[in-house]
Amino acid sequence: MTMEQIRQVLVFVGVAAVTAYGSQPPASSQSGISDGMQQTGSTAAAQAQSTQGYTITLHTDPAEMKGDQENTFHVSVTDHDGKPVSDATVRLALDMPAMGMAAMKVTPVLSWNGSDYSGKANVPSAGSWSVTIKVVRQNEVIASKNIRLMAK
Repeated sequence: MTMEQIRQVLVFVGVAAVTAYGSQPPASSQSGISDGMQQTGSTAAAQAQSTQGYTITLHTDPAEMKGDQENTFHVSVTDHDGKPVSDATVRLALDMPAMGMAAMKVTPVLSWNGSDYSGKANVPSAGSWSVTIKVVRQNEVIASKNIRLMAK
C-alpha cells in the first residue's frame, strides 16, 4: 500500500468514527462509560435515566467483560416510579467497527428471569464496544440507551 492510500484509509476511518460516535472521546475503560452512564463499584454496571423516564441498568458477568469468551449480560429496566418493567422485550447489541479487521456484532438474546433480562454471548475480541439497549413494548421502543464498554 502506498503512503497516499494509507492516508486515505486513515482519513476515512477518522470520518467514519466521528460520524458513528460523534465528537465524544471514546471510553478508555469501563469506568469511563460515556453518554451519561455511570459505573457502580468495580462491576461493569451502567445506569442512567433514559429520556423516556425509564432507568436502564446493564451489568456483565464477569464484572469486566472479557474478549474471546462467553459473558452474561443483565439488563434491568425500571419505570419512573422505580418499579421493574417485566413485560417488555429488551434488545441488546454490541458493535465493534472495522479497524484493521472485519466489523463485529454480538446480539445476545435476553429473557426475563424474574429479576432482570439476561442472556449469554461470546464477545469475540477485546477492545471498545458500542452497546445499544432498546426496550420494546407492543412493537414500540419505549426506552433506549447507547453506551461504550471495554472488553479485556
